Amino acid sequence: MSFMRFRDAQPGICRVSLRVPGLCPGLVGRRLLFVTDIHHGRWFSHEAVSRLLARLAPLGADLVLLGGDLADDEPHERAVLAQLARLRAPLGAFCVPGNNDYEAFGGDYAPFRAMLKAANITLLVNERAELPVPGGRLVVSGLDDAKYGKPDARALAFDKRPGDFHLLLAHSPWALSQVPDNPPALALCGHTHGGQWAIGRLTPYSLGYEWRQRRRGPLLVTGEHQVGHMKVVVSNGIGFSLLPIRMGAPGQVHLVELTNFPTPLDMSRGRAL
Repeated sequence: MSFMRFRDAQPGICRVSLRVPGLCPGLVGRRLLFVTDIHHGRWFSHEAVSRLLARLAPLGADLVLLGGDLADDEPHERAVLAQLARLRAPLGAFCVPGNNDYEAFGGDYAPFRAMLKAANITLLVNERAELPVPGGRLVVSGLDDAKYGKPDARALAFDKRPGDFHLLLAHSPWALSQVPDNPPALALCGHTHGGQWAIGRLTPYSLGYEWRQRRRGPLLVTGEHQVGHMKVVVSNGIGFSLLPIRMGAPGQVHLVELTNFPTPLDMSRGRAL
């Protein structure tokens, strides 16, 4: 059924064209792959992860971005990272922690960071990475988890130089309340699963779910948003919480292509390739 999806269901590929005026030559046409909330475990199996990676490899991403909640416990974290090591991109791969990652390692990011490093993935916890490209820099920042961690956008210094493109990874959109008045051009978030159960705009979040975490910021559950001068994409992610059922909120992976052509941000819900 198209309306309901169950365990091991593959996500759709959402292709996003993002116009950035003044984008430096080294970033025009670059593709950013955003993968979040895999929740590898009993409801998204080893075989499902293998099928997912086989579909992502041909997309030709220049940068891989992981939005956290990779698995539901430490053994499955190790297993999924062994597979994610197959994802290679010229500009590298970066990850932020989610609440499930925090729980899986008991709040100690050291073993998580080490496992990611072994898979050629860099963990960003209130940290940034500067990637030089012809004509400028790609700056990737990552916030700590909003539920259990201590997100601190002040540590990221959203300074801009001519030719810079700055993007922000945050597991939860609720962490975006931390972002200062001089924001990055793009923020990529997950965590919400698009509500996982949605009837139109009615989701558990509309009914007050996680109100303590989101009370300081706007309600961003899925899709594209403009928050001040910052574009925000909230992905439905891949896996499941509580029950292995998605209704009206299909799984998603996002492929963002950067352009300086005068085309608007255009995002569809995507289809499985």
